[in-house]
Formats: sequence, C-alpha cells, structure tokens
Amino acid sequence: MLARALAFAILLLTAPAAADKAPEPSGPRPRILLDASLRAAWKTQAKQQDSAVARAIARCEDTRTNPGEYQRDSYMGFDWSASLNACLIAWAVRGSDDDARSAIVFVKALLDDQQEIGDRLGGEKTIRRDTGYAMRSVPPYVAIAYDWLHDHKDMTPALRDHARERFGQWLAWYKQNGYHNRSPATNYHAGYVLSATLVAIAQGSEGGPGGAFNTELWNHVRDDLWGTDMAKAVAPKGLFDGGDFPEGWQYAPLSVAEYALAYRIAAQNGITVDGIDRWLTSMFVRTIHARSGALDMGAAIGDAEIKTPSMPVDVMTLLAVLIGPAPEVAQKQALGEIRRLGLRTKQWPLYEAVAEARAVTPASPLLDKWPTSYFATGISAFYARTSWAREGVWMATICPPQYDADHLPPSAGNLMITRGVDEVLIDPSPYGSLSTLTSNAPTVESKQHLDKYRPSQAPWGETTHFDWALQTASGVIAARCDYADQYKFQERASDIPLAIRDIVLIPWGKQRADATTVVIDRTESGAAERQMHLRFRSPSMFKLDKDVAHAKIGASTFTIRRVAPTGGTPEVRAPKVGACWEMARGKCDTTRLPTGEYRIAIPGPNPEAIHVLDAAATNDLTVATIAVGVTHLRRGTQDAYVAANPVTYSTKPSAGAIHVVLVDGSSPAKVTVTRDGDKCTVAVATEGPAREPAPLVFTVDDKCQSSEDARIGPALPDLAGSAAGTLIPVGGVPQRRKNGGCCDTGGGGAGSIALSVLLVGVLRRRCR
Repeated sequence: MLARALAFAILLLTAPAAADKAPEPSGPRPRILLDASLRAAWKTQAKQQDSAVARAIARCEDTRTNPGEYQRDSYMGFDWSASLNACLIAWAVRGSDDDARSAIVFVKALLDDQQEIGDRLGGEKTIRRDTGYAMRSVPPYVAIAYDWLHDHKDMTPALRDHARERFGQWLAWYKQNGYHNRSPATNYHAGYVLSATLVAIAQGSEGGPGGAFNTELWNHVRDDLWGTDMAKAVAPKGLFDGGDFPEGWQYAPLSVAEYALAYRIAAQNGITVDGIDRWLTSMFVRTIHARSGALDMGAAIGDAEIKTPSMPVDVMTLLAVLIGPAPEVAQKQALGEIRRLGLRTKQWPLYEAVAEARAVTPASPLLDKWPTSYFATGISAFYARTSWAREGVWMATICPPQYDADHLPPSAGNLMITRGVDEVLIDPSPYGSLSTLTSNAPTVESKQHLDKYRPSQAPWGETTHFDWALQTASGVIAARCDYADQYKFQERASDIPLAIRDIVLIPWGKQRADATTVVIDRTESGAAERQMHLRFRSPSMFKLDKDVAHAKIGASTFTIRRVAPTGGTPEVRAPKVGACWEMARGKCDTTRLPTGEYRIAIPGPNPEAIHVLDAAATNDLTVATIAVGVTHLRRGTQDAYVAANPVTYSTKPSAGAIHVVLVDGSSPAKVTVTRDGDKCTVAVATEGPAREPAPLVFTVDDKCQSSEDARIGPALPDLAGSAAGTLIPVGGVPQRRKNGGCCDTGGGGAGSIALSVLLVGVLRRRCR
C-alpha cells in the first residue's frame, strides 16, 4: 500500500500543472457512455432482429438458461467480459434486475477468478498474466459495471469497495511493471489507456486511499496517457499519422477500437486531444487504400496467423471510426463498408452497439474521385494502384525504422503486388518471424552483427526512410527505400554505408490491367563474402529457365527476370512451412502458407541487382538492356525505359514512351531529349535547379519531344466526393521510439543460453 501511494505521489509531483484542465469526475452516474440518447437508440435497436443490442440481450438470457456454457473463461477474461458487456447492455435497455444480477456474476468472476467461476485463482494477480495483457480485458468492463450499476441493490457497498481495491492493485502494478505502458500504437498500451481512463472516471472522488488514489490516477490519465502519449501519436508525423499501425492489422483492430472508445468516454468527461478526428479519418482512408480492389483484403504487414496471403478487413477497425469523433462523412462510409461486407463482431457487443447507435446513413466511398496512391507517414507505408477498377494492379511497400512495438519484423523495402484478384507477389512471413528473409525485403550481411542476426536487417534502425514515394499522371509508381541504418548494432552506427531499393511500376494499356515492376537493389557490404540476399514469393511454384522464373496465378502470368548482375545464381524452391521460434532470428526463411520462391545471393563488396517483375494476362513483355543500368520494356506498341542512374541513352521514336530516371536527391538533374537521325537521344545531367528528391519521370513522343509526367500522388482524398486533394509529403525520417519490446532479443553481445531460452519463451507468449 505504501509503495503504491508513493508511486502515485511521485506522479502527482512530476505531472504537468492541472490548472484549467478537466477536473476529476465527481458528477452523477452514469459517467461512462450511457446518456439518454444512447439508451434510447439501444431501445430502438433491441427491436431489430440481429442487431448488436438484440444479440447482446439474447446472450445475457442464455447465461441464465445455460450457465454451464459460461462458467469457464477461455483466455484472459475475454469470455467473461463479453458476457458482462452483453448483460450490461441488456440491463441498460430493459432495466431488469435479472440482467443486473447476471452482470454481477461476471463482475465477481473478473475480480477474483481466473478460469472457472469460483476458482479464486485470479484477484490481484489476474492482470499480471502475460506481462499485463489482461489489463485490456478485465478492468475496463468491471469499471463500466461499477459506473452503471453503482446504485443497484446487488452492487453492494462491500462489492464496490472490493472493486476499488482491485482497481488500485491492478493499475498501480501496471503503471510500474506493465508491458508497453507508455508506448502508444501498441496493443498493450491501448488496453492500459482504456482501463486507466474508465477506472478513473468510474471511481471519481470515491477512489481514495482504499482504492486507486483517484486524483493522482486522473492526472496520470489526463496529462500523461492522453495529454502526452496520445497527443504525440496523433500529431503530424506521429505514429498514427496516416492511419497505419506499427504492430500490423492482426493486433490493430481491437486496439484502435479501444482507443476510440476510451477517447469518447474521456471527452465526455472533459479530456480533449487535437487530432483524434484526423487520425480516425486517415485510418479509414488507409483501410481502403491498403486493400487490393478486387479482393476486399488488406496488406498483411506485420505478424499474421492467417492462412491466406492477405488479411480481411476487421469490423473493429471500421467500428472505431463510428465510435470516435470522426467526421460524419467518414462515419457514413465506414458504416457503408460494414454493411457491404456483412461484418459484425461476436466477441465485443459493446463496441458494435455503441457504433450502431450513430444516427448516420451508410454511404460508399466515391473511389472514382479518390487518388490512386496513399502514404501512411507514421510507419512509412506506401499503397498505390494503377486504377480503382477491379482489374487494376495494386502494390504496397514499406520502409520503416524499428519502432518500440512488437510484431513488425525488420523488413524495410518489403513489396506486395496484386493483379485483379490474383495475389502475385505476397509476404507469407510466419508469425513472429523477426527475419527479413521471410518477406520480399532485401538484406545484406553486416560484419558487426552477431551471427544469429545475419543476414537479416536488425531491430535498431532509426533513420530508415523513403527518399520518395510518388505516382504520376501516366500511372507510374516509384519509391526509393533507404535502409542502410537497419544495420546498426544496438548503439553502434551501421557498417553498411549504402543500402537502397528502388521500385518503379509501369502500367500498360488503357485499362492499366497489366503492370511491370522494375526493382533495383544496391548496397555496399565491404567484402565479397558479405552477400546481398533477395527473395520474391508467390502463391504458386516458379519454373526457372536460366534467368527467368514463371508462375501462373489464376488468370495472371507472373514473371521474374534477372536483368543484372552476372554474379549469383537464381534458384526457385518451395520454402518450408513453419514457425521461426527455434531458429536464429536472422536466418529464418520459413513461411506460414505454401509458397513458391525465387531467391538469389549476390556477392559483395558492391552487390547490385535489377529484376523485372511482370504481372499480366500474357507473357508478351520484351526486356532489354540498352545502356549500363538502362532497362527497356516493351509490351505491344508501348515502350518504357527505366534508368538506374543519370545517363545518356538512345531510343527509337515511339509515341507516348515513358521514361523514369532515378537520380540522387542531393544532385539536382535535368533532362534533354534531341533527335539524332532515326533515334531520340536522352541525356540526363546532374545539374539544374534545386528540386525535391524524386526521380525524373517524363514521356517522349515519336518526334523526340519530351513532356514531364506530372506527379499526382500520393494524395489525400476528399471523402465528400470532389477531386483528389493535397499531395502528401514523403521524404524524411518518421518518428521512432527506442525499441524495448519483446521481439528485441539482442540485449547484449554475449547473452547466455539461459537468457536466450527465456527470451524465446517471452516472445512466444507475448506475440500470441
């Protein structure tokens, strides 16, 4: 008790001054959500078959009809909390003592039990499981019951005292010891913010020395969790800027819904944070852009246990938009997507019921008005497509530093491509891989890394970033990922001075239903034996013919051509399906589903490679090298040229030929095209006016006249339906926090075997 009091006293002394800030809640209850308008909306929903409220009422009744089915909790209090949610909703609608008493059954179980009602194995230690994971599933819903049923005869003074005692024990422990307790944009932090916010509001002035010292708790919630952590996360260039989530979208849906619900409740009690509405809107926009148009499936970035290449949209992501203060136009479109996809949740009836109470009419995003590329600044993720038509080609690529978040293996430069419904280039990384080799990202061997990390990128990079990510009017998509800093070792600077991946996607035809992606990889490893490792994975097995690999995926032909270098020998294989738990973290190259793989290791000291990845209906692309580093692509009568460096080269005149020249951003460049007999000579010189780092993209007609191919993205859509809006800046290093997460198993240069075994166990537990 004394230690807990001291901890909160220190917090009080170091917290920002609370003048003119929201005071500790002390007004009448309920203080959490349940106002007259919500209750009225739920009464209406209760009459609608299969609404969230109707399902909640049915579940609560079933807990009385079939109590044995609800006696056992399968995991961390999630089942009991879901039943408690259901009975609280039923009581709010019907005012039935039976519903209130049923809710109290689960309140008592969450306060004292662990797996079986009455086992008395939970209590003070119940939320300490898995370094505090149960914080998200137990305290917040007990707090709602405390608030809503505060004056009910079955919520006795003794039970209220007992609840406050548990609140104090749980929150004091988590504030001191809980995992990621001050790391926003992680699933643990989301659970802590939800719990601390709801407990502080539910207790109010009742939380005295016998409880959680509520004034200090309230200041912590208001000034630290919301005023500092979340304010920074939703600010421009913060982790939530752009709407993505560092831990990936297996963990994001519940987390973003928790943040949205917690903020709605906090705002009702006087806490406000600028940018929450912008974040929720951008999260909806990101959800649409990260989805390949014909599949309604999103990019599987980060840990995923699914047995499909891509990840389905989770209803909790869209519910968050409706729960929180997103603009009405975003809420309408989020609801439209929920209805179109037929989504609902079984586990969390409260979230769906709160969202359903929004008085908005469902609408569909006006995708024909949206830009076709989008950049999520916070985690440095770029999504682009050739068109919004179902037949279009979609791609996603990331270039993030390593965040203080789990579940995102070091995979800067990773790339995924879908053509129509055919996922041709996929990331099949198994859950908890921690290795670059399980993805399509490039990597090079670092001399200073421990053997267990090589040849993977490592978890300490701070300045990894995109130099550029853009789209032009002709549909060209281009991105450059600078990942040299991924080879830091703890606090030691990277020993890899250059590590760059350039991606250039060229669409073909009026419908842009076919596309060719040129991938250029360049590194400096410093020694011949320190190789660059490249992998490209597809759902189908490849057939290799010298330097060309073919795979058939649905109606698409996917072809990989090695254009350069001469060193290294391409291989194709079917990687082992399995986990990475028992392997050295940098060497794992297994997959979570059957996959075909093209791979090549290129010797140092300056390994370079150019690969042409073609996704099309037919294999009719011709590829040629016409000068050093200049690749000529031709499909039908259309030509395209991709130059890895500023250079002079000659081409045959061709109407509408696309040219992309990659230039160093520190050396401004200009292009000159002249007629030379029956050819056009293209000369790019590193001189000219200062310009934003970006490739030169232009077209050349059959008279050798050049025109700039204007940049149109990435851009922000106008959800109301007008044309695409402001371009999104890309260059620069995103926000990054020091990595202290469970997935960083490199605590020192000479860890013991015992420590390694312990870390593997912790990782297996936390990353579940």
